[in-house]
Amino acid sequence: MEPSGRSSSNSPLFALTKITRSAPAVIIAAVALGAYSDIGALINNADVARLLALLQSTCEISIWLMLTVALAVGIHLLYSFKKQQKRRVFVVDFAVHKPDPSWTFPRAALRDLCTRSGKFTPEDIDFQEKIAFRTGLGDHTAVCPAIQTGSDDALGIEPARFEFGATCFTSIAELFNKTGVQPNQVKFVITNSSLFNPTPSLSSAIINHFKMGTDTMNYSLGGMGCSAGVIALDLARQMLELHPETYALVVSHENITNNYYGGKDKSMLSEFPLAHTAATSD
Repeated sequence: MEPSGRSSSNSPLFALTKITRSAPAVIIAAVALGAYSDIGALINNADVARLLALLQSTCEISIWLMLTVALAVGIHLLYSFKKQQKRRVFVVDFAVHKPDPSWTFPRAALRDLCTRSGKFTPEDIDFQEKIAFRTGLGDHTAVCPAIQTGSDDALGIEPARFEFGATCFTSIAELFNKTGVQPNQVKFVITNSSLFNPTPSLSSAIINHFKMGTDTMNYSLGGMGCSAGVIALDLARQMLELHPETYALVVSHENITNNYYGGKDKSMLSEFPLAHTAATSD
């Protein structure tokens, strides 16, 4: 007899125990075999094949859509970058008014002019003559005819307009001849004159005189002193940066006919001997 607690390998109890212990493995194998059979049936199914094809085409569409969006974003960023870059602006040419020889006013003629006007005392005349000879003005300085007469009747708004036309229109015409630019090609007209700002404006007078286009925009700067010339050029630069491939005409002018001073204030008398006819066009 065998000792108690052990079973024989041929006994029914041992066989039942062995089958029980191996049952989980048998069950897992059966489930796996069934799942494999189900997957095989699904793969062979035509509906699943069509579904896979649809997913593949959808993926391709998504890729092309992403590429298209990326390309559009890139173009937008490039356009924005170029738009933010400052465009280069150039001065094509310039012209300066060359007065008629009859406008020449030598410094020695100042005393006679002041005496004929009857507005100045001998001390005031000496004061103005001293300034005229101690400044950089020469004997070929140009003074408009209205002031050279020494008469108040020769002054006024119309003589002032004559001075503007005689100085500015001639320099603008010279500029057009030098550059070959036609008046109707000018997009912007900018004038600056500190003290002479009539109505219609000086810029409008230029547009009408040269028969520029109806789309020409004009700006008239006034009351800014000598800095107006620089401000006008900066304004032209800004306009040309916003409107490339166009032209801007800048006209700097100071009118002395309309601003002749015949009083006794020395701070204002000092300006008269320094005044001279001038106009520039860029």
